[in-house]
Amino acid sequence: MSGWTDRAACRGQPLDAWFPPAGAALVAYERARRVCAACPVRADCLDEDLRVAHVNHRHGMRAGLMPDERDAIARGELTPAEALDHALTLAESEETTVTVTDITPTPPTSAIPATAEALIEWGASQDSSRLQALAGKARGALADLRQAAERETRVAEAEARIERLEAQLQNARQDLAAAKGSKPKAPAEDYAAIRAWAKERGLVVAAVGRPAQTVIDAYHAAQKAA
Repeated sequence: MSGWTDRAACRGQPLDAWFPPAGAALVAYERARRVCAACPVRADCLDEDLRVAHVNHRHGMRAGLMPDERDAIARGELTPAEALDHALTLAESEETTVTVTDITPTPPTSAIPATAEALIEWGASQDSSRLQALAGKARGALADLRQAAERETRVAEAEARIERLEAQLQNARQDLAAAKGSKPKAPAEDYAAIRAWAKERGLVVAAVGRPAQTVIDAYHAAQKAA
């Protein structure tokens, strides 16, 4: 079930026209007031503001009314109907009419930064405290992600080195036995192959070292069955 906001005239419009930054509010508020004047749900919008906002803590334009005008209603100095009529009179007194292009900001001429680092630097350089805060959070998240990737890479490289060294150690033991002229011992278990076989079958094995005897036995049984 759709609510009154689905029928609001400001739906889909840039919110900067209703909540402009300090020092640049006059023109934006005038345009927003004229949009509100043609809105079919002005009364619903005002009713919500009166229910959820607090006196001296209102911001932006709602139902064509400035924060001080809505505060006056909350204090009982104006009725909602009187305030809405006053806002409508102000909007109708304007000589110009508003269109979507009046309040749609001009697309930026500069391209959006292509990399995450460039986008973070762009956000940090903006005057908006919100964009600066987002840039700070993104910088921290990117650093954490980079550290995690580097850590996983080091772990994978270490595991590969260990497997190579285990294979070299196995060959060296066989060469030593042959040099001594003693009867060669049975070939050492290929733990790397056993771990790879176990992982393919969803068995839990340590990343390095000797697998559990049950895993080794299952591996040999599977080899014999093959």
